[in-house]
Parts: sequence; C-alpha cells; structure tokens
Amino acid sequence: MHYQNGEFKQFTEEDGLANNTVMSLAETEDGAIWVATYGGVSKYQNGSFTNYSIQDGLPNNGVLDILKDTSGELWFATYGGISHYRDGEFETITPDQGLPDEVSYFIEQDDRGIYWIGSNKGVIRFDYDAYQSGRENAQSRAFKMITQDQGLVANEMNAGASFKDSDGRLWFVSVGGLTIFDPRKETVNNAV
Repeated sequence: MHYQNGEFKQFTEEDGLANNTVMSLAETEDGAIWVATYGGVSKYQNGSFTNYSIQDGLPNNGVLDILKDTSGELWFATYGGISHYRDGEFETITPDQGLPDEVSYFIEQDDRGIYWIGSNKGVIRFDYDAYQSGRENAQSRAFKMITQDQGLVANEMNAGASFKDSDGRLWFVSVGGLTIFDPRKETVNNAV
C-alpha cells in the first residue's frame, strides 16, 4: 500500500509483489523499499518490483523481518536462517554455518554492532565480526543462545517482534510476554 496525492495505492502479487503476506519493510539509501513476504523478498524501486528467493541466495522464502544495519546493509530473518545482503549478493547463515536455530523470527542490532536474532529456542547473540574473522573456533564463538535460564520470559519469540529504543535497550516479544534487555550491561566470557 502506498499513499500519494491523497489516495492509497495497493500492491499485490498481481502487481509483482512476491507474496501477499507481508511481514516487514525497510528503505535503503537509494530510496528502494524492501518487502519481506512469505514468497521471498521484493524490492520496490522506480515503480516496479524485483523479487528475490531461494534461487537468489535466501535460505528460505518465508522472510519474517528486515533490518537495515548501522552501515546501511540489509539483513533478512527467515524460517531457514538469516541472510546478509551486500553489494548485490546474499550471504546466507544457517545451522550449517553455526547458527543455533534455523527459524529466525527477527533480527536487531545493538549500539555495539552485535546482532540479536529471535528464534524458537531463545534469542541468539551474533557477533558478525567474530564470525568473519576466520580465526579458529570463530564460528562457535560468534553465536550464543540466550534463553529463559538467562532471563527471557519465554524461549519462543514472535515474528518481527523486536525493537531498539532511544536508550539502546532491546525489546524482545515472545509467546510468553516481553523482555527488555540492556546490551551495555552484558558481560561475555570469551574463554574457549
């Protein structure tokens, strides 16, 4: 749906949208609107849609959330893992690459650059810099699962249900309620 000149413009699959079930939206610096759907990702620019799916590198066509990170790059949370879109390419991160759960309901970034991914099993703390470093055991250290044992109200999160407030706190919405987390107070044990 688009509001222009006092009128609503609606978009559906008939107009080129990947799927009518829309979960999330994000706008990039070039003015493109990215749309997360159950049929993949649609990019709306210059009056038309370009669609991306598993064939283009997404881990799953069920895309639940989009994050534009602090560098302006896009991240997609899907039923099959996450994808990082940079320079026209998808980098897919799934359990095969160390992600603790393939179901990714949301993705959020804290003020330090750490990513937080909502899953069926809790919230995954993801240090992308450590993941990319190539150091021994880097992938296993890049991911940490946060669960009820560490203070979540429930382990199963809800699709697209996260928020970073103006104080940098992260809000995670789950099937059992709401958890507020201040990542600045986090302590991490980096022991192997």
